[in-house]
Amino acid sequence: MVRDRYVPSSLVLQTLDGVDPAYLRQINAFAAAPDLTVILIGDPGRCAQRAARRGGYSRFHRLTADDRQREHDLYREVARQWADLGRRVLHHHVAAEPPGQVVAAILPHLPSRP
Repeated sequence: MVRDRYVPSSLVLQTLDGVDPAYLRQINAFAAAPDLTVILIGDPGRCAQRAARRGGYSRFHRLTADDRQREHDLYREVARQWADLGRRVLHHHVAAEPPGQVVAAILPHLPSRP
């Protein structure tokens, strides 16, 4: 199963909302562990520019520069925490890569399915 949002996103976005991270970890403790968690990180300023070009359709696209940096840092921290729990994590910094290059970086890490 592939999901575009999962526990790591909840941990980051709800922490940005001011929810206690310990509480978030507690309520997500029994969520099914994925075969692989992919966390894509980009430069916060570049991410803001890309979101502006697409049009801000959620409150998370209207974050301040400080909030964007905090979001970036929280995703890095969640990737580390998940890896520390023994979960497979691919933490990839997309830099200025076009989408096809990002996909090419992810594909070799995907588990095979019968």
